[in-house]
Amino acid sequence: MKEEVIMRKLIADGEGVGEEKRIQQISTFLRDARKNPNGENKISEAVKILKILDGLEMSMLKQKQIAVMNANQCVDFEELAQSVDSEIEETHRKIEEAKQQLAEARVVKRNRQEYSKVVKEINEIPSRAEATKNLSEIRDELERRHEQQKVLESRLNDRRNQLQTLNIVLANMRRFCTEDIESNPAENSGSIENEDDEEEDEKIVVDEWRDDDVQSMETI
Repeated sequence: MKEEVIMRKLIADGEGVGEEKRIQQISTFLRDARKNPNGENKISEAVKILKILDGLEMSMLKQKQIAVMNANQCVDFEELAQSVDSEIEETHRKIEEAKQQLAEARVVKRNRQEYSKVVKEINEIPSRAEATKNLSEIRDELERRHEQQKVLESRLNDRRNQLQTLNIVLANMRRFCTEDIESNPAENSGSIENEDDEEEDEKIVVDEWRDDDVQSMETI
C-alpha cells in the first residue's frame, strides 16, 4: 500500500519539481476565494496562481513530449528488436549454408584426393604406345628365342644322328676286330692295344661333341 502511495505521488509530482505542491496551492486559493470573495491581496494571489498554472502547463507539455519521445523510442526499440531478430535468423541461415558448403567442400576435397590417387596410378601404368612397344619387343625376343631353340634342336638332332652313326661304325669296327682276333690270335696281339687306343679316341671325340653342344646351349 505504501509503495502505491509513493508511486501516485511520483506520478503527480512529475519530475519532482513541485507539481503536487502547486496543485495544492491552486486548490487552497480556489477554496479561500469561495469562502472570502472580497478578501484582501486577491490580485497578488491570482498572479501567483497564474504563474503556477503556466508552470503546470509547461510541465504538462514537457511530460507530453517525454511521452511522445518514449513512444518513439519504444517504436525504435521494437524495430531494433525486429532487426536484431532478423539478423539472428540471417546469421543462423548463413551458418547453415556455411555448414552445407563445408560438407560440400569436404566431399570435393575427398574426390580430389581420390582423383589424384587414380591419376597417380594411371601415370604409373605405361602408356598405350609404350606398352605396345614393350609388347612388340617381347614378341621379337620370344621369336628370336624360338628360332634359337629351333636351331639348337636341329643341331642336337644332327649331333644325335652323328653319334648314332658313329656308334654303329664303332660297333662294326669292334665286331670286325674281334672276328680278326679270334681268327688270327698271334698276328693280332698288337691290334688289341690299337683297339684300346681307338676306343679312347672315340671317347675323346664323343666328349668333344658333347662339350660343343653344351657351349652352344650356353651361348643361346
